Amino acid sequence: MRDAARRHLLEIAPENAKPGDVVLFRMKANAPAKHAAILSGGNRIIHAWQGHAVAETAIPPGWDRRMAYAFTWPLPETGRRQKV
Repeated sequence: MRDAARRHLLEIAPENAKPGDVVLFRMKANAPAKHAAILSGGNRIIHAWQGHAVAETAIPPGWDRRMAYAFTWPLPETGRRQKV
């Protein structure tokens, strides 16, 4: 998941992620990232999980520690980060 994100998005530090950025979570320490979400602001994410539809939810307790990677969308013409 991380490698695919690196091919198509621009990696940023998780602490610099803003609404609209993609974040990847690890379910266990040092395990590969296996869950993706889009930050929607106000400590909320848009994501889906097995057996459930896509939903906007509060970031579950403790998941801030599980955030392993963050990515932003490149501008089509330049490949650089969009300014917000």
